[in-house]
Amino acid sequence: MARHGRPEIFNTYQGSQFTRAAFTGALAAPGIKISMDGRGRWMDKVFIERLWRTLEHEHLYLKGYVDGHEAKAGTIVPMAVWREATAAAVQRYRVDHMPQQQQTTSLAA
Repeated sequence: MARHGRPEIFNTYQGSQFTRAAFTGALAAPGIKISMDGRGRWMDKVFIERLWRTLEHEHLYLKGYVDGHEAKAGTIVPMAVWREATAAAVQRYRVDHMPQQQQTTSLAA
């Protein structure tokens, strides 16, 4: 806080280490509001961790990039493939869960 000033709100996880009185008290004492909105977001975290683990093991470790610029250039294509696959899955989900009347109308268009 000495370096950047006092924040108005501090976002944190609801893990036990972040809900203890020692941690929350240090934030509440100077009047900082505490936001613990990560509850119920475990499923999002699973997908992101899986994405990064796949990228790390299948591209970064195997290719042995020399520096960050080379790694960034080498991961552009895999990330684009992932985005396209995710968008296609979302579209399939929408069509599968659409009422039958809407499905035939939207597929005919």
